[in-house]
Amino acid sequence: MSIVQSPEGGVSLESERWAGGARSRLTLGALNRRHAGRWRCVVGARSATISLHVLPTADSDMEAMQRDQAVARVSSDARSLPLQLHPLRPLLLALLLALHLCAPT
Repeated sequence: MSIVQSPEGGVSLESERWAGGARSRLTLGALNRRHAGRWRCVVGARSATISLHVLPTADSDMEAMQRDQAVARVSSDARSLPLQLHPLRPLLLALLLALHLCAPT
C-alpha cells in the first residue's frame, strides 16, 4: 500500500496493488476552488473521469457538486465506506466510485 499527499495538504491518494489488480482512493479534505476541474484515474486501458465543480455558498462555505462522466458500477464495498466530512459526503463518494471503476474485476 502506498499513500501520497500533496505538499500543500488537502489531497491524499491511497493505492493498493496485488497480482490481480489495483485500487486507489482519492480524498479531498480541504476542498476549495483549486480542486475544481477534471479528475481522471487510469489503470492500463481502463479509465474513469469526473468533473468537479466547487461553488461558494451564501455562508462562505464551499459546496461541491459533481457530474459523473463515466457509468458508475456501485459495489457494496464502495457504498459501505465511512465518510467523516458531512458536507463533502456526496463528492467523496462520487470520487471513490469513479476511482473504483479503475479496479479490475
